[in-house]
Amino acid sequence: MSDNNASVAFLLFEKPRHKQSSAAFDDGNNMGVHVVRDVLERAGVRVGYCTPETAKHFRVVLVSFTSKHDVIELYRRVSKRADWQRPRSFVAIGGGSGMQNPVAIRNLLDMAVFGRSEAFVAELVVSTLDAKPFEHPSVMHLPDVSDVEIAQAPCLYPNRIIGPDKRHIGGWSEASIGCKNKCMFCHYAFTRKTLAGNSWNDSGNTESTLLDLVNAGATRLRSSIKGQLVTALDGTSERLRCLFGKPIKAHHVTALIELLADAGVGHIVKLFNIGNFPTESKSDWDELRDCCLAANPRAHVRIAVQTTPFQPEPLTPMQWEAVRLFPNLKRMEQSPIARTGNVEVFHGRYVQGPMPQLSSALVARATPQTDAAFAALCMSSKLRAMGSEQGVRALLKSFDLSPVTREYEIGEQLPTWFLRSYTPTHKIERMAQRMRARPEYANSKG
Repeated sequence: MSDNNASVAFLLFEKPRHKQSSAAFDDGNNMGVHVVRDVLERAGVRVGYCTPETAKHFRVVLVSFTSKHDVIELYRRVSKRADWQRPRSFVAIGGGSGMQNPVAIRNLLDMAVFGRSEAFVAELVVSTLDAKPFEHPSVMHLPDVSDVEIAQAPCLYPNRIIGPDKRHIGGWSEASIGCKNKCMFCHYAFTRKTLAGNSWNDSGNTESTLLDLVNAGATRLRSSIKGQLVTALDGTSERLRCLFGKPIKAHHVTALIELLADAGVGHIVKLFNIGNFPTESKSDWDELRDCCLAANPRAHVRIAVQTTPFQPEPLTPMQWEAVRLFPNLKRMEQSPIARTGNVEVFHGRYVQGPMPQLSSALVARATPQTDAAFAALCMSSKLRAMGSEQGVRALLKSFDLSPVTREYEIGEQLPTWFLRSYTPTHKIERMAQRMRARPEYANSKG
């Protein structure tokens, strides 16, 4: 796939081999790509699409990383290709929400862009096309690693986006940026300034905080929800949630189940959760079960709990925490959380096991010393043939991954030492210190 009339193209993986990869963004789901494309075309730069094979026909290739798994996918697709080795015939520029640490792919990109780039991306691309130098605090020139600052959007994107197929995007316009809820584990909250928007979302698949839902009441829920209701628990016990910035009490979980039945929207609810938190134990999961069993809804309520393993995200108060690969959360997938009367709470599909968790951590905490482990993760057919747990144990046995998985002292230099955001580092450190000093944390260690 190529566009011979364009000098600039977004790299497109036409058939991603792994469901975690979001690189197939030709269907309009990746709004960041379409915003950048809109900015460039308004500046007179025509943008096409290319594959790893056709990238050599363009002068600038833009690579969108919507998650850390896209970093892995890029390495798998192009690291062995001769036309992607330096010196390349094109300039490869990477960016997106998954661009947190480019070290693992520093030889596959020429520049890494951090944060919202609409204010400068046109100048960056035009300067590159004209072979002129371009410097910006949010652009890292690779393979060298240097300090960068996460760029902030000056305002909500002012233009409505119409996709090239006229169907999928349907005149999208940006409603808000950032999040007022500063959950201690959330990279987005600490790297995107909040602009406009409300916590309640009245359209499509309703997404709102669990407390918002409880406070809204049955009447508003009934009139507002047009599709599947989606919200977040982010911790199986009141202790974990309150410790890590999610002030949801145990009785709120019980109240939500009864409220869903009263509103007539309990047919299926998706509840996002984070598992393998620091200090998490079986008793935390037991509390979730007990809260569900305590509910007495008037109608049947089905809740799918979609659990993702905790990641120490850069620039958050929890960036110094350890990666807990075990217990293997995948093993819980077939077991119900709670089932009685009108209540059915179960694990959602595709609960991640330890291999996706370690893969993300290996990208987020990549250093030159982890290059060999990252290459094995991406390219070893023997490793990929193993089960998730067996593969993780093989990696841990073959490589020293303690810098990736260990707990760091607050203020100790992290692999992502080069990142800065609008939230001052000293403020993040103070939040982390207060968290670790709380009895709920200190008394549960180990």
